[in-house]
Amino acid sequence: MKKVFLFFVSCLFFPFSYVEAANPLQEVNISAQPGTKSITSGSYANNLTMREERKVGIGVGAGGALGFTGVNLELNLEDENATLMGFGFGDGYNTVHLQWKHSFEGQYLTPYFSAGYSRWYNTQERDMKDASYVLRTVLSDSTLKKGPFSADFLVGSLGLQYNELEGEWAGAGFYFEFNLLGSMNKSVLIPSGGLGAIYYF
Repeated sequence: MKKVFLFFVSCLFFPFSYVEAANPLQEVNISAQPGTKSITSGSYANNLTMREERKVGIGVGAGGALGFTGVNLELNLEDENATLMGFGFGDGYNTVHLQWKHSFEGQYLTPYFSAGYSRWYNTQERDMKDASYVLRTVLSDSTLKKGPFSADFLVGSLGLQYNELEGEWAGAGFYFEFNLLGSMNKSVLIPSGGLGAIYYF
């Protein structure tokens, strides 16, 4: 747990100090069949091998379906497909989302897409006239001024994820993604973006 704690601290305060070039001298089993783990302890042949063994991912993120910022829980049902759950917040509102995520096979940089549902809400009376761009797009000024409110979205995302497959930090990753939030309150599509870090156990 100490390693995981240090990883998330490094994400918050030193986001660029983590990325290192892979060690070309590290021994791996190049004859292993696709989808099997390499001989070297803590090393994986590709991202799907890592996801097959490490079933749970916990991460922090900002933007997209989370709102301003929040936490994500990823459950790898199989090597390519996962369930993604998250809880976030922003100035005067909270968010919750549930999505399906599909990852493509690769090594250090791999694409993925996800789709699901996100709800942004406030349960208290509060003047939200300076709410986020997303909320101001789908809710009226009168609704935001008096509260409480809720806004529902269908979410589609396309992203790129960096995966650490070797050594002490195997299982760690960073990602950035492009999102489309389809409002269920209004017939409107809202573009957004997100980024974050995740660690798989």
